Amino acid sequence: MTPDKARNMTGYARVSRVGGRESYASPEIQRKAIEEWGKRHGVAITEVIVDEDQSGGTQNRPGLREVMRRIEEAETDGLVCYKLDRFARTVAGAYDDLEKIKAADAHLVCVADGELIDTTTPGGKAMLGVMLVFAEFTLDTLKAGWKVSKARAVERGAHIGPVPFGYRRVLDGDAKGTLEPDGDPLTEVDEDGEVVESAGIVTYTGKAGVVQQAYELAREPDGIGRAVKQLEKLAPGHRWTATTLRRLLANRVYRGEVSYGEGLVNAEAHKPLVAESVWKLAQTGPRWSRRPNAQFALTGVVRCASCGGPMAGARLGSKPAKRGYRCTAWQRVRRGEDPCTAAVSVMAEPLEEYVRDELTRKLAGNGNGRALADAVAELKDAQAALQTAEEHLLSLAGADATRREALGGSAGWERALTQATVERDEVLERVGRAQQAIYSRGKTSAADKLRSGTTDAFALAVKQTVKAITVVKGRGKLGERVTIELH
Repeated sequence: MTPDKARNMTGYARVSRVGGRESYASPEIQRKAIEEWGKRHGVAITEVIVDEDQSGGTQNRPGLREVMRRIEEAETDGLVCYKLDRFARTVAGAYDDLEKIKAADAHLVCVADGELIDTTTPGGKAMLGVMLVFAEFTLDTLKAGWKVSKARAVERGAHIGPVPFGYRRVLDGDAKGTLEPDGDPLTEVDEDGEVVESAGIVTYTGKAGVVQQAYELAREPDGIGRAVKQLEKLAPGHRWTATTLRRLLANRVYRGEVSYGEGLVNAEAHKPLVAESVWKLAQTGPRWSRRPNAQFALTGVVRCASCGGPMAGARLGSKPAKRGYRCTAWQRVRRGEDPCTAAVSVMAEPLEEYVRDELTRKLAGNGNGRALADAVAELKDAQAALQTAEEHLLSLAGADATRREALGGSAGWERALTQATVERDEVLERVGRAQQAIYSRGKTSAADKLRSGTTDAFALAVKQTVKAITVVKGRGKLGERVTIELH
């Protein structure tokens, strides 16, 4: 079968990002070339389907999949594209679709630069194989160049991606592309005119100062909620939730880092807004104070054993539908990710009852004798001590000439400053231990919540104590299908 024998074919065009990694042939250029080829060969181009902003490194493109569907269902005699690399850049991906074209007794035609490929002839197959090898080589070369450019950008401290809240991008000069705090440094200076820093960190006004306040509040047992309210008040133009705040707190960019992909990290790319100790404390704060979804108390911890993905609350069955949990693989499929091969679903009531009974049994032997109230009191004492230590450190850092002389001159002042820094760091560790203690003592109070019998209390107990609940697909007993992993 040759292209002249085809009567109705479908055009296909693909473009990547304008100004991106590939040369840009507009959809109009490709469409015109395809339609002119059809006129010259007496073939009706029924439609030209376009994939915009799509990479040739994958065959999973919506427009291409639609053309292939039409070919497999005999709705078209084949595919006409501008150039071979518009159809495919990888050998493995292309040959899968070529086998489908061959099985349907259809065509692939490439019309630009004298390309005319008939996949049903030996010569055409050989030429196609050579061209695909070169197309794949081109893509690998472009990817390698892309990685090199990103590595260079990270090395000089340039931030790749959207500008994080609290920073602004430098637009010119040698530091172009890097980040700087979005705010002015507080004007406390020493006798030499240098800005006074605490643990190497300058305190800022503006959005940078708002971020610093959020980290400070996050140290508290109930700090997440307070920090969200503070952010809503000081930065109302953004949508703040506990989730978005935790993402902010976990971002290493506020430690002065930039990174890209795996292995590309510059730990001193720009001025940090928080010290390492403060950043770590914001990560170890108790996470269980957030009020969970009471209707589906296990949301966030129950997972599908088949794919390891999360299971979410859902309505299962009909007449009437009942509460249940099911694998969220369908959401991943919509994003173009791999489906779950054996998606798990389970009714909520028996699963929750089983988890409640197991937790009650497991926590019955929790012999933690220290009360949660004592742990909270220890945290407050440690935070008060931290404030005193930081004030002392700041006082020493800003000491005038008279006080430095009283401390034994420059050498004595430096020794005192070093000692104060060590003492402050020790208190920081004490604060961290106190926060961890509160989290641990929470397990003791979890048993009380389970005994209360309310749905809200059960949900909170789960958040406090359970790291993951894994459910295996099947109809057997829950004891054989469910695994509960505690913190």
